[in-house]
Amino acid sequence: MSREVVTFDACPSDELLAAFVEHGLTGVRLAAVESHVAACATCLDVVSACLAASPETEATVIEDVPPPRRSPAPSPRVWQRWAIAASVMLTFAASLFTMRERFTGDRIAPAMARLGARLLGLPLQARTVQLRRGTEAGTFVVALQDVVIGRVGRRYRADEVGMTLALAAPLTGDSSVQYVRISRPTVDLVGRDPKDIIASRGERDKAIDLLGQAKRVDVEDARVRLAGPDGTPFTVEGITGGIERTDQGAKLAFRGRVANGDVDLVGTLNGDERDVQLTIGGRGLDASGLPILRAGLRGTVDVRLDVQTNHGDMRADGRISVREGALLDRGPATLMHLSAAGRAALVARDASLGGSDLPFEDARAIFAWRNGWWRLQRLYLATHGAIAGGRARVSGKGELRGHGTLRLPAEIVADLEPHEPMLGEFRDAGGTATVPLVVTGQIRTPEVTVGKP
Repeated sequence: MSREVVTFDACPSDELLAAFVEHGLTGVRLAAVESHVAACATCLDVVSACLAASPETEATVIEDVPPPRRSPAPSPRVWQRWAIAASVMLTFAASLFTMRERFTGDRIAPAMARLGARLLGLPLQARTVQLRRGTEAGTFVVALQDVVIGRVGRRYRADEVGMTLALAAPLTGDSSVQYVRISRPTVDLVGRDPKDIIASRGERDKAIDLLGQAKRVDVEDARVRLAGPDGTPFTVEGITGGIERTDQGAKLAFRGRVANGDVDLVGTLNGDERDVQLTIGGRGLDASGLPILRAGLRGTVDVRLDVQTNHGDMRADGRISVREGALLDRGPATLMHLSAAGRAALVARDASLGGSDLPFEDARAIFAWRNGWWRLQRLYLATHGAIAGGRARVSGKGELRGHGTLRLPAEIVADLEPHEPMLGEFRDAGGTATVPLVVTGQIRTPEVTVGKP
């Protein structure tokens, strides 16, 4: 049985093109017009004009957008409509890329902003929109510029939100949006508990649902303002990286700069509960630029923090090291409550031990976060042959409780004991003294008592 084929020696009539735009064609007529329009620049212009004038492209400011939801596979007619619209937009993109023309459009900018809002799951407004060719064959980019994302009271800004669309994706059943790239966003999260951001099921669902519509979301040169564990704000700048869809959920990798050092974050969102596994690492950080540490510490910091959630419960484990640093306003004489004679004996041995700060070669700690408490499971500090070690706990309000020991070398004990008789209680046969200490007060202003268990 032969199959009917329709071809055109000339362009289809205006009536036939109008029927095509209004989805009034079926079967072989639809296939023939679609094939002709895809290859004919004149008819593409006619169809594009019809699409631009369609009421569906007119929009006003987006007030609210429901969270993105996965939809069933589009019908063949929807695929065809997206395919022809994408072909038209690609033709426009080629000319716009050459002419560097931008639309402040009454129609196209709001329409594209609606698409971006559906992807991000948040209200989105854009001042201008630019179309350009994609870097990969068969793709084009819709770039929303001067963008505001979110609702009043919690809005983020970005220089550009670019969406890379694939022409053939609707026909294969894949998502039309291949990539989303957000350039130079500014996000202020001060006032939001980091635990709520990481452990929130809603926050994770947003990320997963976004990747249900785009294979990857990239961020370029972001700036994020956060509150530290003690509530002190700090800013991470130059953040670059992305979130990529996987069979289990998503994986993410970001890198940025904070406190004159490098910081990176890698991890996954996995499982039916979409639990989080993150590793945060920092290298070469300046202690004076970090929350909690800046008030009482100087030095170069390396840190690693592993974060996990399980059905909404979060735990964190980490370690930190500080090299070539100093405890500020915690000199040896102050810490040990030395007499004037004892202080003079200490300075006579090493002038650097007589100042208001305590310089040290190396300090390390292993820590964990559980149920609102930071637990310093092991502290270690070495300076001038002396070693301090212990453990402590810090509440959510910054209250500090800890205990440990200070081990003094025999030569320092010999210099101090004539002026500080209490050292004799803790001296061993080799002349070394191991003195108990207690730490109390607030994390930013700790009080250390030496000589009392």
